[in-house]
Order: sequence, then structure tokens, then C-alpha cells
Amino acid sequence: MFKKIFIVEIICFLKFGYSLSYQYVFKTVFCDIFMDEIKALKIEKDMKVSELVHEMGGMGFGAEKIFLASEIMKSMFEDKECKVFFGVAGAMVPAGMKEILLDILNEVDVFVTTGANLTHDLIESLGEKHYKGDENMDDLELNKKGFDRIYNVLMPNKVYERLEDFFEKHFDELKECESIKEFLWNVMKRRFLFSVRGLQIQELV
Repeated sequence: MFKKIFIVEIICFLKFGYSLSYQYVFKTVFCDIFMDEIKALKIEKDMKVSELVHEMGGMGFGAEKIFLASEIMKSMFEDKECKVFFGVAGAMVPAGMKEILLDILNEVDVFVTTGANLTHDLIESLGEKHYKGDENMDDLELNKKGFDRIYNVLMPNKVYERLEDFFEKHFDELKECESIKEFLWNVMKRRFLFSVRGLQIQELV
């Protein structure tokens, strides 16, 4: 059944484009098959997150998409023949998603990310922090006070000075790296030593 639907959609896509093909397939095929009744979600006491997401499968709008995404992710992780790619964009680390990313990394084969997330992860590993703010804050005033804004997250501008200091001190070793993997591994190793030394210096002071 799904193969037929997929073939119909490909034909419509080639002939009419995505939006029209989607409308055609949905109106002529899906409406006759998937006219399921919406089920109102009821939050129960001691309900698990997994149970909540499963119940979202009977809802509309974004709730159902969360359920479908969880089912796809579960299938990928359970299928040992599936090569799982994990792409990350946006300020995930500043927003507080770092530990979730680390948990997911245990289940994936290929990790693709922006340099910004690596930068902010490195900044936090050097002992710096991100802080809650507001998206409507005045950037000029924030800059005068020494802060940079990432939507509703704030970060002291001085963190970049410490980051530059880190790379300046370890540039000679890092420039010898011949691959991204080797580079990141050496950065991780040296940032740990850098952080430990920083703590020792603070204790001495």
C-alpha cells in the first residue's frame, strides 16, 4: 500500500511540484485511509515522558509529529543495519541541551554540527557559563555591560578572550593535527588540562 502511495507521490512531484503532489496524494489517497478520530490527551499522575509522547500520537498539529519523530528515532536505533546520521544546528549548547546531545551521541554513527556548538561546549568546559536572559533585551546596553545575547541566553564577552588564550597556548600542538577527529580529540584533552590548571591557580590565589 505504502509503495503505491510513494510511487503516486513521485509521479505527482515530477509533474506538479511538491505542494500540489502533497495535496493530490493526501486528498485522493490518505483521506480514505487515515481518517482517525482525534484523541484528547489526558495527563495522568506519575505519567512517564515516553507515555506522554505515545499518547500524542492520537493528537493533531505538532504533537503527532513529536510522536512520529520518536517512532522513527526508535526504529533507527533498533535497526543494526541502519547508519544513523545526527545533524545539529542552532545554539543547542547555550540553550542547555548539551547533556541530551551527549546521550544521543552514544546511539549514532555520524555526527554533523556547526562550529558554534563546539565553540560553546569548549567555552563551558573552560569553566565559563551561559545565563538566562530575554529576547527583548537591548543589545547596546548588554554590550556596555560586557554581555553577548543569543536569543534569550546571555554570555560574557570575556569568554572569547579565554578561548583565544587557550588556542594561543596550544597552537603549536594543535596545528600538527591531520584530521578533524584528531583535532577535536586533542582540543578535548588539552581543554581538560587547561581547566584543571585554571582551578589550581584559582585555589592558590
